[in-house]
Amino acid sequence: MFCRFNFILFLKSCEFMEIRYINDIELLSNENAEEYGTFISNNLDSTIYHTTYWKNIVEKKFAFKPYYIISRNQNDEICAVLPLFYVNNCLGKRLESISYSPYGGGIGKKIYIKDLYEKALKLRKHLNCKSLITREVSGKYDSIFSDLNMVKIEKWFRQYSKITDPIKTWDLIDKSNRTNVRFGDRSKLTVETVKDQKGLREFYDLYLKIYTHLGFPVCSFDFFSEIWNNFHSKKLIEIFIARYDEKAISSTLNYLFNKTVYSANLGWDIKYSNLKPNNFIDWYLIKWCYINGYDYFDFGLTNVQNKGLFTYKNSFNTINESYSMYCYPKNVQYANKSDLIKNSGRFIISKLPVSFNRRFGMFLNKNFL
Repeated sequence: MFCRFNFILFLKSCEFMEIRYINDIELLSNENAEEYGTFISNNLDSTIYHTTYWKNIVEKKFAFKPYYIISRNQNDEICAVLPLFYVNNCLGKRLESISYSPYGGGIGKKIYIKDLYEKALKLRKHLNCKSLITREVSGKYDSIFSDLNMVKIEKWFRQYSKITDPIKTWDLIDKSNRTNVRFGDRSKLTVETVKDQKGLREFYDLYLKIYTHLGFPVCSFDFFSEIWNNFHSKKLIEIFIARYDEKAISSTLNYLFNKTVYSANLGWDIKYSNLKPNNFIDWYLIKWCYINGYDYFDFGLTNVQNKGLFTYKNSFNTINESYSMYCYPKNVQYANKSDLIKNSGRFIISKLPVSFNRRFGMFLNKNFL
């Protein structure tokens, strides 16, 4: 069942940066944290990644410094916010919205969004950053970004499903997908919800192995343990594991926020791919969303070049929105340099043992992405 999260009690217990203003730019602080939390929780465009819950994880585990810009209307009420992190690694010094998350950008009415990004550009200059990077739904604020001389790079599709009665949804998904789900059912696959650290470890082992196989640097188990310890009691996270003969063969970590379930991290055992456990567990999740009162299941971002992944997600009758990166200045080489590092890194990591990724994955994420 969907739960309204108690931001106020949590926010009062957290420590935030003490600086409230830089020049005339208001930032998130202990003075306005409660007000910020209320604004985010009441705005349906916000995601789990816009919350201070996510801010605290990134700040603690990546040591990136947050600069969450706040704009107010004439009644002195928060009317728009822009979460940013100061990052300084091999890709240069930059302000980024939002670090280590698929989604980012400003939240609020369009008339206030330009003010946010004008302040972000001032902050970029004050902090001597090379670039400002943000991510938004393509076209939503293109005129604003154009006026601010920011370049648009169309990189992804956001793919999500509107949750309806599973009996009706079943007829809308691709026939091949239905066949795969039925095969998993005939193979007697089961799905269970993770309840403790033991289940979290099972998820992590599958995540570690498949990410290494695909060439992606992983986050540490401690990173996920921190998320689990802070999110689970607040009903902000659910992890599911698919089993075959009691063996964990597929897993998915999901965040819960504003009536949306966000698929965040996956893991599976490629030796059991013939059983189609990913189809089985994703269909289970869609049914779970319906039973528990959620409106959307978000499959996450898909790179425009990854046709296979796009087709897989689309087989669940997804809504597909173009999602873009916006960069300042226009001649910044961040995107090209980032893609080069990622592609080179994927080739190298996929050739290395799992133990290397377990030990150095977090370092790579902090310093090269």
